[in-house]
Amino acid sequence: MTQFNERPLRKPFTNPLEMFSYPDVTILLLFNSTYYAVMYGVMASLSSTFKKAYGDLTETDLGLCFIPIGGGMLLGSSVAGSFMDAYYRKVRDNLIHQPEERRPLLGNDTDPEDPSFPIEKARLHVLPYIMFVYTASVIGYGWSLQSRVTILVPLILLFIRKFS
Repeated sequence: MTQFNERPLRKPFTNPLEMFSYPDVTILLLFNSTYYAVMYGVMASLSSTFKKAYGDLTETDLGLCFIPIGGGMLLGSSVAGSFMDAYYRKVRDNLIHQPEERRPLLGNDTDPEDPSFPIEKARLHVLPYIMFVYTASVIGYGWSLQSRVTILVPLILLFIRKFS
């Protein structure tokens, strides 16, 4: 039984910058930081950019321009969850139909919770397509504001960007 005045042993300090020595961690951090920097850059400048491109907008109109972002996130997260579940099942079914000698050697390879399940393949296989749609929508968004096309175009591109 421990006494109340005893403290647990202190853990030694580990330098958090050491994780940059792992190339996979560095690539993931750079990738995610770029993705989120673009997202926050567009969101933070949305009202001033729209005011400059479409000068006749009121403050209420500018506030309503954030609705496609929220709608894209709401719909995108629910659709992405269903899509990822379906893709997990596809990867699992492909593993089940492979001959035994081609399956991974560890455990039950048809269970996503099992360490031998190819979770990276199931999660990252669709990433290039998502990033293509994201990049195209960001480029289209910038072009639509520069060309001052109807306000519907950048709003749809904002929705698509947050959906993907």
